[in-house]
Amino acid sequence: MAGMSERSNREVHPAPGTLPERVRRSARGRRVVVGVIVAAGLVGGCRRGDVGAFDPVHDRVAEQSISRGWDRLGEGDLDGATRNFERAIRHDPSNPEGYAGLGRIAERQGRWPQAIDYYQDAFRRSREPGGYALLLGKALRTLAATSIHRARLAAAALRIHEHASLSANASMEALLGLGDCHQLLGDNSAALAVFEQARQLDPYSVEPLLAMARTWAAMGRHADAMDACGTALRLAPEDAAVHHTMADVNLSRASGDGPGSAMARQRALAHYRKSLRINPAQLDVRRRIADLEAPTPRAVTAADDSLDY
Repeated sequence: MAGMSERSNREVHPAPGTLPERVRRSARGRRVVVGVIVAAGLVGGCRRGDVGAFDPVHDRVAEQSISRGWDRLGEGDLDGATRNFERAIRHDPSNPEGYAGLGRIAERQGRWPQAIDYYQDAFRRSREPGGYALLLGKALRTLAATSIHRARLAAAALRIHEHASLSANASMEALLGLGDCHQLLGDNSAALAVFEQARQLDPYSVEPLLAMARTWAAMGRHADAMDACGTALRLAPEDAAVHHTMADVNLSRASGDGPGSAMARQRALAHYRKSLRINPAQLDVRRRIADLEAPTPRAVTAADDSLDY
């Protein structure tokens, strides 16, 4: 029994040097700019690494650990999820799901460079890397938005999403990601063309419409942005993201002074409130509501039920 206890403790709390290198350096993540160049290069010829014959016992333990890892992650137990995904990697270093799970945890914690590292590992080890490519692309786009290496990161994400979107079964997610990359690189016209392609893929989806609305607003073309939002609102009147985007566009219109600006602020506040009622777990929306309410808390109450635009 003592031997079993010691073995169990080593498994849950591994000694230094027992995990693959990419797992052991998870706290550092300082090679992301070099890594994204590697990631972009992988698109042309994906391969699975570390493939070999495995003891069925190790394979089974890895699969069980991955399953428990996703369960723990769903419960919000990040430490438990981390232990299980790391255990899976120790037993089967070729299984991409362990790395993808650690990437998800890094995302939850806002550690985007580490998430990129893990998604690269999953991408390289998978025989069907499409889904991992999209996770990697999303992580690159998110980091690019606030990085001094914005152009390089966005260009790497662009190559990944281009590869995914050119496949015979291009997904909505791949096209939306590709459009976001174009927007990050300042090519709004290319972004709009891709979002329109995504809209043709599923005319009843609001996601391409919201992406188009955000792009129009960034270009200062608020009438077009409002048209896209209006179409999305008619398709999904109880969608929190629709009201969130409608609020963002109205807030973008509310520059300067005058009655038009004041009305746009009121409508923005009304849509933020509606979005928060549908999905209360939006901290950014709570902050925006507080900012809008602070200067003129009484002036906006009449707009609460005026959610047409």
